[in-house]
Amino acid sequence: MKNLVLPGCGHFTVVDEYNVTERDLGNNFFCSPEYLNQSRAKSVTENLVEMNPDDVKGTWLQESVSVKSLDEEFLKRFSIVIANEVMDETLI
Repeated sequence: MKNLVLPGCGHFTVVDEYNVTERDLGNNFFCSPEYLNQSRAKSVTENLVEMNPDDVKGTWLQESVSVKSLDEEFLKRFSIVIANEVMDETLI
């Protein structure tokens, strides 16, 4: 994501249903301690936007990716979707 944000991708949305955990603080550069037990999508989004606030806007949803993948209208808003650690059934 940072490689899209730095040159100014315009807009992105992070969908993640989980909260920031202690483990996230050790392995996710975009999860800050002040977000512990709060939305991981919010933490990642706000920290990414901070890298290029003039050229990038970010939104976040604390919701299951499998729920959003069923919403065709939601998906049509994006020109690219990057999925990480998503089950094959959800991707299909």
